[in-house]
Amino acid sequence: QDVFVEACRYRYMTEQLDRRGLSAQKRSEVRRSMSDSASRAQRAFEAITTDVQNRVLTGKNNIFKTGLMASRLTDSATMVWTADPRLDVDQVALSSVKAEQLGLAEGDHALVWRDPVLRDAGVRYMRVAIDDRLTGAAINPVMDACFDGDFDGDAVAVVKLHSEAAKGEALAKLSVPANLLDTGVVKGDGSHPLAMQVSLDTQVALSKDAALADELESSRSEANRLRQQALTGAVSPEDIKLGRQVVTEELNALYRQAQRGEFGAALTFSNREAHLQSVREVCVATGAKGSEKKLDDYARNLGDAQGTPGITQADQEASMFATAIKAHGTGLGGSFSQRAVRALRGEDLKAVLEVTYPVTQSILQAKHDAAEARHKYAMLQGPGRELWRGRSLEHVG
Repeated sequence: QDVFVEACRYRYMTEQLDRRGLSAQKRSEVRRSMSDSASRAQRAFEAITTDVQNRVLTGKNNIFKTGLMASRLTDSATMVWTADPRLDVDQVALSSVKAEQLGLAEGDHALVWRDPVLRDAGVRYMRVAIDDRLTGAAINPVMDACFDGDFDGDAVAVVKLHSEAAKGEALAKLSVPANLLDTGVVKGDGSHPLAMQVSLDTQVALSKDAALADELESSRSEANRLRQQALTGAVSPEDIKLGRQVVTEELNALYRQAQRGEFGAALTFSNREAHLQSVREVCVATGAKGSEKKLDDYARNLGDAQGTPGITQADQEASMFATAIKAHGTGLGGSFSQRAVRALRGEDLKAVLEVTYPVTQSILQAKHDAAEARHKYAMLQGPGRELWRGRSLEHVG
């Protein structure tokens, strides 16, 4: 609009100059006004082009990202997830409105993932349950471990698959029964732990009920036995599938029992000493979370009986330093995965991601300890890079 107004004004003044009888002074004033009008029109035009350039070409949501690089999926949504211990470990709960929008019904399967997907455990094909109390999605809290997530506002993608081929492949490779074990972790006896979380509330229950702990260990052993049979081909795929489904149902019952009220333990906040003692009993003694050293650090930061915090400026600076290293080093750690996938995606992508996962995940966990963050960053810059280049590392000491 400003450009149009200034253009009209300029044309009007041009017509004024063509009239006879204008004095020299008047002509000079008209020419100055014409020059000012042209300058205002140019500024208005540049403002328009700059806005278009920022929105369309160089901004965060530019045409290249939204039109060329973005891969939009039909019948997909992003939503914040919450924890619901009543769900089975292979279920994801949605409201009926969300499910209808995605074309899903009770008992259907949906693909669920949380970015960044550092390995295939970050993607699961889960059964849909309908819960109209939700505005987002919900899963059993023990399933957050394989997604490397928690419930402080994390968002996940929920997608409906359409072709029968895609559904069949997802059930075979990405369903919870097909991935009961965390194969990226190998114990001393060569077995693998469960992919579900065995900590926090579950660990509290296991510390109080030895029979429950034995049953969970039995299910883990059975899952490992089934995996070995699948690798050797000793049992038919149909029997393996049935066996994994049986183990999944056992785990549903065990985890639901572990999260019952009689095993619950609450922290006390009445006073400092009582609170620290409750943390020791509920978290450290049960093995649910933390250690005595971390509890000592927590007590120091919490402060003395008068409420004076023990955290110092040096502690705060160290935490900010660790956060800065995390922000800068995450991309560096991720580049290991990118190079590995580029080189070996046609061979064994699952193995590639499991090998590079500790590198990327370790830098993501460098949150508050400056010494730990500095050490991890130095490892990425030096030995980690040399190892990836094929050079052997000598162990000294």
